[in-house]
Amino acid sequence: MQNLAKQVVLNGSFKLPFSPESVMPLFTPEGHRKWVEGWDAKPVYPAASVEYLPNAVWETSHDGEKVVWTILEAGPTRAEYLHMLGASAVGRIRVEVTPAGKGCHVAAQFVVTGLDARGHKALECFTEAAFAEKMAAWERKLTAVLA
Repeated sequence: MQNLAKQVVLNGSFKLPFSPESVMPLFTPEGHRKWVEGWDAKPVYPAASVEYLPNAVWETSHDGEKVVWTILEAGPTRAEYLHMLGASAVGRIRVEVTPAGKGCHVAAQFVVTGLDARGHKALECFTEAAFAEKMAAWERKLTAVLA
């Protein structure tokens, strides 16, 4: 059987004039609701609510397809998530928020693997230019929420 997997690794960062303690909560599953349009995390485990704890599981949707998420690491300055887009793609997102002068530095890494032809199509939007725009959009949205 032929392996059709393809992978993209992207890194980006930006600075914000806010403390890490005020920024990091926005990178939790519930914190995303404040700045990610359409974010609607539904708890899977624990079933009562979407928690910021290792191994918590929740789901969202993307273009009508279910996306299942889990937390690999949940710390005060670093979070790491794994998500599955159906059976087509898997992604790992790592975010680290560290002090920088009177504000903070936000660093993000996305590792996205397309597992089949549909997953490869999803990878097309993960270019260096698109990721740089994503980081700029994150900076704008987070600034707007925290200002």
